[in-house]
Amino acid sequence: MDLRFWAIALVLSWIGIGQLSASESPRVFHFDKKTYQAHNQNWSIAQDDQGILYFGNTDGLLEYDGSTWDLHPFPRNQPVRSVAYEANRIYAGGYEEFGFWEKNSWGQMQYTSLSKRIPKSQMSRQEIWHILVTSKGVFFQSFGAIYLYENQNVRKIDLPGNIMFLHEINGQILAPVLGSGIFAWSAAETWSLLPGSAIFADKTIQVLLADPGGMLAGTREAGFFRYNGREFVRWEHPMNERLTSYQVNKAIRLKDGRIAVGTILNGLYLLEPNRPDFLHFNRSRQLQNNTVLSLMEDQQGNVWAGLDQGIDMIAFSDPLEY
Repeated sequence: MDLRFWAIALVLSWIGIGQLSASESPRVFHFDKKTYQAHNQNWSIAQDDQGILYFGNTDGLLEYDGSTWDLHPFPRNQPVRSVAYEANRIYAGGYEEFGFWEKNSWGQMQYTSLSKRIPKSQMSRQEIWHILVTSKGVFFQSFGAIYLYENQNVRKIDLPGNIMFLHEINGQILAPVLGSGIFAWSAAETWSLLPGSAIFADKTIQVLLADPGGMLAGTREAGFFRYNGREFVRWEHPMNERLTSYQVNKAIRLKDGRIAVGTILNGLYLLEPNRPDFLHFNRSRQLQNNTVLSLMEDQQGNVWAGLDQGIDMIAFSDPLEY
């Protein structure tokens, strides 16, 4: 574990911040806006090769090295809605703006705008809510447009409709299209409806996760569905029905195979995909807030949750073990 993260986690464990009453439960460490000196809302999370964390915050890009917080604003002080890391660059997107930060030879963060390379009319009122880094390039996505950054150039990609969040599953780029289903992007840069996905025409897909033999599709209002290559069927997990009441917002698959699900109304669930076991964290169970806006697993296996009010870290990697 990076010594900076070890030090901060050890101090927090001494003062007992966020410790759950159940001995078998992991610690939860809280970071509120007074701690990081920025807005309550944290929309996205990324981590670089050195272990430094970056948060897309309503006030700008938050940087955290385990002891110090720094805020880097957008050119017009817009909220940073999305962040992603690749090859020493922190890509970021927000209202009518996207680009990247990188550190110069003195270690100072410098911003380069990529949205300036396209006609202003194309970016009018667009807000970049999601960034997907692929071997093809970096996709910056609003709900109505996609911009691809490849080979130092930026261009707009035609869409089959208004979309939710892009995902790459087993090398295939997929776009949930509102009112239609899931569309796959081909090497010829055309979109085709995924067989069996028309079942989602009346649902909002929030997340797609790789799954043995296919994938999982998480919807806001109807829980998760499992895909076998031909059709989507409801995921037979005992928690799936409960999730339909809490509005699934984000989900990630952890390195150990578990699935972390962030909801709008009832915090965070950690699910065993093939067993009924789960952990639940909400405002009554050690989270600062019930609304999870972003999720990320760090290099040590801890889960970070960007919340509507603050940032929480669920410490599965106990610092006292190092």
